[in-house]
Amino acid sequence: MARTWWVNQNSKRGPAINETVWAPARSKDDGPPKWHWTTMLEARAGDTIFHYTNKAIVGVSTAAGEAHSARNPYAGRSDDRWGESGFQIPVDYRTLDQPIPKSEIPEDVQQRATRPDGPFNRNGNVFLGYFLPVGHELASTLLRLAGLEAVSFDQILEDELAVEGPTDVERVTYGRAEQRALRKLLLRGRDEAECGLCGQPTSAKYLVAAHIKPRRDCTEEERRDPNIAMLACLMGCDAAFENGDLRVFGNGAMSVTPELRTSRPEWAARFQGARAAIYSDSNAEYFAARSRG
Repeated sequence: MARTWWVNQNSKRGPAINETVWAPARSKDDGPPKWHWTTMLEARAGDTIFHYTNKAIVGVSTAAGEAHSARNPYAGRSDDRWGESGFQIPVDYRTLDQPIPKSEIPEDVQQRATRPDGPFNRNGNVFLGYFLPVGHELASTLLRLAGLEAVSFDQILEDELAVEGPTDVERVTYGRAEQRALRKLLLRGRDEAECGLCGQPTSAKYLVAAHIKPRRDCTEEERRDPNIAMLACLMGCDAAFENGDLRVFGNGAMSVTPELRTSRPEWAARFQGARAAIYSDSNAEYFAARSRG
């Protein structure tokens, strides 16, 4: 189940780098890391992170993966006090149009959001730590104040493509929750399925949901069409298709860019002139729209 976190990112000199969630692996005296640094190791893809800077929540992000070893991104700044090694969480960050001042968070909510289930201390001040857990009540309050809608990653929206109203409902996870739901709809409970491009039977854990026509270019009607998406494998097909190095043209014939044919000739040879496995009359126009883009 997805969790929610609070990260303090004030900076003494220079702007806070809110897009970066990083903590050192050792304390200044070369001692063990602080507990509020190692909490980063508990974060998982899909977790929500609220970014607190200068007495306000200034942004919200979604963890794109688990924490990994990373060098100090602040090295060279005048306020840097840490060593080179640490760990970092990759995030999809967005700045809030209107920051949420601490004063807007109800005092009773702050009082109940103290350690170990929140970022406040008993005096109602923000705890001077880095990466802190957020309980359900505070998370719901912050989402409401930010005008965002909470989305459960465990909820499968069987009617995702038949929702009423605009499909671009603003939510803290935005397209990520929709992509996960769409992927499960395409898999239909299978542990293995064919990649829509190479056609190879592939374990579900290596398949992603890919929009044939870029979602940003789709009309509301197209976003509700089940033929707008396909399963694509992570063995190169998804990345090459998304980057425009693998294209699908009339009759489903695939073409690989000269750059990819030069750098990966054996891989490219499997696709050049071959037919995309999922190509049909139902999705032909969507592939054509992608190739024109």
